[in-house]
Amino acid sequence: MKKLYFLLIFSCFLLLHGFTFAQTTIFQEDFEDGGSMPSGWTNVYVNSTVDWSVFSGGYSSYPASAYAGSYNALFYSGNYDGDKTKLVTSAINLSGFSNT
Repeated sequence: MKKLYFLLIFSCFLLLHGFTFAQTTIFQEDFEDGGSMPSGWTNVYVNSTVDWSVFSGGYSSYPASAYAGSYNALFYSGNYDGDKTKLVTSAINLSGFSNT
């Protein structure tokens, strides 16, 4: 009986091991370019014309600092009128990748 359990567990291990996939980072960007927006990023205005900016932390220290590094993207509009702007990267070429 122990041998049967061992074979069952071992078979499950082999089966699950066959379904693991390697992961490749396709796109990586940060805001560490001296406090300026990375090249190719654009503001797409949805409601009003408030731009995203690169900042260290947030407005009134919320958040107190960037998650990683020194700078982060920040969207702040002090008028609370529902301002909305999308921060969009340039096109990312995925032609050399499968399962994306």
